[in-house]
Amino acid sequence: MAVYMDYNATTPLAPEVISDITQSLSEHWANPSSPHDAGVRARQVVEEARQQVATAIGDKAGDVVFTSGGTEANNMVILGSLEFYVSTGRSGTPHVVTSDTEHDAVTEPIRSLETRRLCTVTWLSCADGGRVDPAAVVDAVTPDTCLVSVMMANNETGVLNDVEEIGRRLARLPNRSHIWFHTDSAQTIGKVDVDVARIGADFVTIVGHKLYGPRVGALWTSPLGQTARPASAGGGGACVALLRGGGQERRLRPGTENTPLARGLGTACRLAAQRLQRDQAHMRQLRDLLEQRLLETGVAERINLRGSPRLPNTSSVVLAGEESGRAVLVCSCAAA
Repeated sequence: MAVYMDYNATTPLAPEVISDITQSLSEHWANPSSPHDAGVRARQVVEEARQQVATAIGDKAGDVVFTSGGTEANNMVILGSLEFYVSTGRSGTPHVVTSDTEHDAVTEPIRSLETRRLCTVTWLSCADGGRVDPAAVVDAVTPDTCLVSVMMANNETGVLNDVEEIGRRLARLPNRSHIWFHTDSAQTIGKVDVDVARIGADFVTIVGHKLYGPRVGALWTSPLGQTARPASAGGGGACVALLRGGGQERRLRPGTENTPLARGLGTACRLAAQRLQRDQAHMRQLRDLLEQRLLETGVAERINLRGSPRLPNTSSVVLAGEESGRAVLVCSCAAA
């Protein structure tokens, strides 16, 4: 019998999520921008979902923009930070600080900009314990730095970066108002406590299909991130819309909102917040038991990065034996 252990890639939908999406498909079909009663009801569903997503990461204001997924959210921030650099009148080349273990949704747009000489990049090594050194982040900052992007947790190793310490160190910099701090939290919601106030980030990426929700995402933006662009540059925030169209999602994500999937993401985030303590303990128990059995039976040669802070659901294992070719197996356990 096959056992599915690839939850960091995609989780199945929670039954409650399926139920709410299904209901909205039949009951909340109207355009949320329309002023009639059906449209108003659809708008209420979208706004309730927005608040549920925000609450799951400690934000009471609901500063969330719905997106097609994490890739779009990340690209909005990366491209927006470069545009913001130009809007401030700086004449150099925008500089980005990130790590060599980020998801492709971060590394690929940054590499593309670097290749086209639209920015310079400091790629921080995570060789020591698989983590980004907060001191190295601050040391890499230059007068032209416009963005620091460090993921909260790695999807392959499970290692947790100390994004709160990175946020504290960045906050002490004299030119902090010109440096945006972004963290991709795709792997952390529902697994560890995520609080945007403690992190001190300007942008946080949220992904539904990592937490028993649909394949959509969201971008949390700080109040400053929403309004930082000077009036002389047209005003607005420090992230940009990748599409052009209507004024939905504060003009950051034009197009009629997908009410059922927004509701599904909201439900998934609500469940993740409600069940965090229970699920966290259960996942850690499963992970530790799996690692123990793999070592005891000789299947595993070692557990990678066991001494580093890790997600409670993720194991990175080097398989034993000549036939394994020192293959690395990454397992991510279910919460339910």
